[in-house]
Amino acid sequence: MKHGLIFSIILTGFVSVFAVPHTLSAQGTPTVPRLNMGQTSAAAGQTPATAEAKAGSNAAAKEVEISEIEADAPKPVLKKKSAQPSVSNPAAARYQKAQEAYKKAVQNVRELQKQYVKLETDEEEREEIGEKLQKYADFLTKLHPKLMDLAEDAWNEQPTRDPEMLRVIVEVLEVRLTMEEYERASKILEGLFAQKVQDILPDLYDAAGETAFMLNDFEKAGKYFTEAEAKNVLTERCKAFQKDLVYYRTAWAKETVLRDRDKTAGDLPRVELETTKGTIVLELYENEAPNTVANFVYLVEKGFYDGLYFELVIPGMFAESGRSMESADGGPGYMIRDEFDEKSMRTHYRGTISMANGGPNTAGSRFFLSFTPMREMDGKFVVFGRVVKGMDVLSQLQRIDPANPDPMAEPDQITNARVIRKRDHKYRPKVLKIETEEEKAEAETKAKKTSKTAKSKKKSSKTRTAY
Repeated sequence: MKHGLIFSIILTGFVSVFAVPHTLSAQGTPTVPRLNMGQTSAAAGQTPATAEAKAGSNAAAKEVEISEIEADAPKPVLKKKSAQPSVSNPAAARYQKAQEAYKKAVQNVRELQKQYVKLETDEEEREEIGEKLQKYADFLTKLHPKLMDLAEDAWNEQPTRDPEMLRVIVEVLEVRLTMEEYERASKILEGLFAQKVQDILPDLYDAAGETAFMLNDFEKAGKYFTEAEAKNVLTERCKAFQKDLVYYRTAWAKETVLRDRDKTAGDLPRVELETTKGTIVLELYENEAPNTVANFVYLVEKGFYDGLYFELVIPGMFAESGRSMESADGGPGYMIRDEFDEKSMRTHYRGTISMANGGPNTAGSRFFLSFTPMREMDGKFVVFGRVVKGMDVLSQLQRIDPANPDPMAEPDQITNARVIRKRDHKYRPKVLKIETEEEKAEAETKAKKTSKTAKSKKKSSKTRTAY
């Protein structure tokens, strides 16, 4: 975990409600994900896995109802229900309903597992119980991330210092930070600070500092970093951000002027990327990088990006796409010059789009979208736009990290790219043609012949001079 929030909760006497959906195992019984209800084990401090947390967002209340499998499962006696939320808090009501369904399903799973391991249970009965447990596994796996979304909605509707809700929402916050969903994390943090939870959870200063930094509020980030440092909870990650504050405060002042100018003009080209996770809308900086933008628009209109994958999605860095399988190097068959001008060069912030390259003046079609401000990229990769809609979609992209390979991970895809706004002129880039091996060999042969011819003429000239 990045911030150690859950560890702090345990130290302050709280008990985790959410845990990683993991296996319940007893003498070979089928495995089922579950919540860790009221336990104080080490597992109680864990948070849901990223992939599971991403699945099934935007839950609808009707989707959390127990299906017909409830009728087949034993019905344990439940504890007396807590008071129903007020009708003025519909999100809280949906969350409580889902939470009760989850708890009930978990209790039924435990009863089924007890039956499974009884000596008098025959193989046919075990097979029947196993099928029921698998249905519960599917149900709980699907419900778990939805339950987190509902808890977040309930919290944003009405923050509270209720201990159980605090336990839940802090773990939800950990997941949002892990998934780099800083826009959502910011709203949760706002409620936590309003309830003065930082008094018992000083780690929140570090989390809030990171979140503010990612959302380009560098003044607020500096204040939170100072508080975190004073309370000895500033992480190494945020110490690095703190060192860059002066750089970004200066750069952001310039960037703000440029964005205000762009907004007033309202004529910058825009491209819409339909992905397997949703829609991302990009605004392109034609004023600062006209040829790079012309190249991108040209390729979009050709349909070059349709069907391409996000082949690198590295946490804390970027999501990269634009490599075609139809050419040897994955590019469009040419390269373009880098557009670096110290006076107009844009900076890498969260949500910027830049051209990938293999060295100076080698960009073609590959691009990357930044998850975070990246000072080390400035002046090395051309920033030519930013996300204006769909940052939540960007955060949801499946992580594909060569340093931590996951053989089960399926990369997300650009299903369709289209230009939705552009200026009234043709977009045709000036390019550097890529030479094939044959063309290089031919050029070398031609150069050698030219050299021999020149030497021959020079020798002939000397002979005539001698006579």
